Amino acid sequence: MSVYEKKATGSLMSYMLAEQHLYGSSRLGMRNPNLEMIGAIANADTAKMYLGIKNYELSNHLGNVLTVISDKKIQMDVNNDNVVDYYVADIISASDYYPFGSSTPGRSFSSGSYRYGFNGKENDNEVKGTRNQQDYGMRIYDTRLGRFLSVDPLFKDFAWNSSFAFAEGNPIQFIDLDGLEKAKNTATRRTKPILDHKNFNGGGLVGLFGGTRGKYLKHWDLGKNKVEGVSPAAKKPTYHMEESEKIINNPLEKDWHSTLTGDNEIIPKYKQGTLKIEVQPPTAPEGEKAPEVTLEYGVKDVNGNIIQSQTIKTSEKTNQTMDFNLKEGDYIYTNNKGCEGCTEKTGGGGTKVSAETKIKTKVRVKDE
Repeated sequence: MSVYEKKATGSLMSYMLAEQHLYGSSRLGMRNPNLEMIGAIANADTAKMYLGIKNYELSNHLGNVLTVISDKKIQMDVNNDNVVDYYVADIISASDYYPFGSSTPGRSFSSGSYRYGFNGKENDNEVKGTRNQQDYGMRIYDTRLGRFLSVDPLFKDFAWNSSFAFAEGNPIQFIDLDGLEKAKNTATRRTKPILDHKNFNGGGLVGLFGGTRGKYLKHWDLGKNKVEGVSPAAKKPTYHMEESEKIINNPLEKDWHSTLTGDNEIIPKYKQGTLKIEVQPPTAPEGEKAPEVTLEYGVKDVNGNIIQSQTIKTSEKTNQTMDFNLKEGDYIYTNNKGCEGCTEKTGGGGTKVSAETKIKTKVRVKDE
């Protein structure tokens, strides 16, 4: 959106581009080029960039414009040695607000003419002074009173609300979109314009309400001052919880990564899961036959009796798994049964034991 100023200067007419609004998902700020459009040069010099004509808003979760800075940075030379020590922002204006939008005394200043403030709405400073009155489109708002100055046009449908209330009396959590409804200040709060400006000067005005009044798509006739039609608005997505299985690590009593010697007792944190065994036989000198190891592993009860067992006999690196379901006192064991071909010249080798467990969890799933 742009704002142009048309005025006569002596016998000449001036038509100047005064403002250009900068937008992303919401308004970011404003550019003030003050560019004369009458007699403008077609091939303007595009190699130059002028700093200080762009203003950017710094706002909070409600869209309140707290600080306005320009695109210019100010050099600071602390020790007067003609070397820049650091830069500071060029602050155009700053303001803190009471909950309903009135400026707090001693905490506001302005060195420019930036027109937007509380709730991100345009200030109407000519009527009641700086930041005391705002234009919300459908109604005029007084920040000192915390009330709109006219009756809510939709008051018949929302009798439980005050006809003059701002954001239904909850300015900490909500904003007021256009003088008709409260809503949370999110980039996705609506997908269509609030107003159909094509019909603004005629009889019809169409609004899509996304806050408390988001149940309705209303056609409001400015002449008759009433709601003529009601139809369902877009439904909010719904979700349900579903059970799901997830595999997690089952920690062992120790980090079992030992050499292929002796017997080992292994106690996992969870009694049910899958045991993972990795066997690496010793290496043999070049030209000699690789040693062959035999490893037995399984489950024993509290008295040392074997309940479940498997055997690995290999001369190469081998991985195996075993499902287990331990009762009170049961434990997992590994037992080295020997190494055929192992000599003083062979070395290395070992066993690595780990475990994992499958647990049930709940996940949120979007309804179709």
